[in-house]
Amino acid sequence: MTSERSWIPMRLAESLEADGDPSKAHQILERAAKIATDKLWKARFEAQRGRLLVENKQHEEAKQYLELAFTILYDELEPCDPEASLTIVKLAESLDELGQADDALSLLDTICLNCANLGQPSTGGAFICKAAAELMIEQDRIEDALLRLIQAIAMDTGFAPVPNWIHDPPARIFVEVYSEYALTADADSIIKLGKFAREVFGANPNRAIVMAHHQAGLRLNETGRYADALIHLEFALTGAEQLYGHDGLNTAATHQQLGETLLHLGRAEDAIEHLEQALSVAELVFEPGSKEIERTRHLLNGARSG
Repeated sequence: MTSERSWIPMRLAESLEADGDPSKAHQILERAAKIATDKLWKARFEAQRGRLLVENKQHEEAKQYLELAFTILYDELEPCDPEASLTIVKLAESLDELGQADDALSLLDTICLNCANLGQPSTGGAFICKAAAELMIEQDRIEDALLRLIQAIAMDTGFAPVPNWIHDPPARIFVEVYSEYALTADADSIIKLGKFAREVFGANPNRAIVMAHHQAGLRLNETGRYADALIHLEFALTGAEQLYGHDGLNTAATHQQLGETLLHLGRAEDAIEHLEQALSVAELVFEPGSKEIERTRHLLNGARSG
């Protein structure tokens, strides 16, 4: 079976599955796997059979096909290859559903770390690390999950910020989980995560990390934990200045939040410095008399009056 013809049973099976006939799709793939002479294509057919079975909650049978496919794909392709990574994640899903969560996590975490240690962009590696993080979250291992999500973001974005970061699942999950985690985490844990992020991204701050710190600062302010909020907002400001510039609107928003936080902490002089910076940007961006300008001016006047 040539490479071009080998895609035919794959597409046919996908079509049958979409039409609600998984049994027929499975038969097509079973026949294709039996006559396949190329080892890699045989693995692809077996992997697709396994994925179909996972979708239909037949995890015991799915595990057999996915383990066979994984063994071949792992030898024939890089484990961080997107094709191999999908099979690995589906195998882990079956293991988890069969009550073998520790085995599932061990598989995902080992390959996640192998991919991350390559220090290269990898959508497949990011997919595996994200799956490992999600399983860690289920086990309430939040700090470990955040470390894996940082690695997933790095591989997904090529170790640099990207314009549409919020659409990347690892980034979105990180922001959501981190802003919740920050409500109970101690300062040492926050510093540890920040240090790890700097080791991964180097001199390039990532938008997801900056946004997570900003959101954490907002939530901590809402609960009256101003000293804790300050730690996150200072992290966010450093990153925002590098990403958006000193006159960027996002940078100004962080300056304003810092100003409000410092006022709560009784540090009016420091607050004035940040609020003045926020106001100077707001006056460039918004119409005179806008609510954004008036709110910042109101805060600044309050700080100046003591």
